[in-house]
Amino acid sequence: LSPGATLHLVDPYIENALRPGSRGTETATRRVVTRAARAADGPALAWHVELSEQTAARWSAPIDMVFIDGDHSEAGCQLDWDLWSPWVRHGGVAVLHDAREGQPGGWGLPGPTTVADRLFRDPGSAPSWRLLEEVDSAVAVERTVGGPAGPAPS
Repeated sequence: LSPGATLHLVDPYIENALRPGSRGTETATRRVVTRAARAADGPALAWHVELSEQTAARWSAPIDMVFIDGDHSEAGCQLDWDLWSPWVRHGGVAVLHDAREGQPGGWGLPGPTTVADRLFRDPGSAPSWRLLEEVDSAVAVERTVGGPAGPAPS
């Protein structure tokens, strides 16, 4: 990221029901990320210590890249996709973490993999997005049409 960019980090730092004992370590994360940002002369850091849907409820800016690494349930991953993908600008990227269970050379968890299968591996399922690359546990997609429109009206 360029020095003028802002990196928004969203994490409630609570234990994940699908990964008992996985409670995030906020202090260590802040230390490591802050050190890396300083060493690179940027970006600015904006911390959101809350659930993703709480941050998304107030979001109003276009996004160049979003990394979806939530609670790893199918419902949680789908919710994060539904809340954050509308904000990704044309040409922007979304990455789903732990979304390659059972894929060649990959690993992951059932929830994110099911969402990635439904959204990007089923033909014609997400016509505004193109699968860029799948590496290890990550699936990267690019918005090819539209955006950022923000969330659809309810």
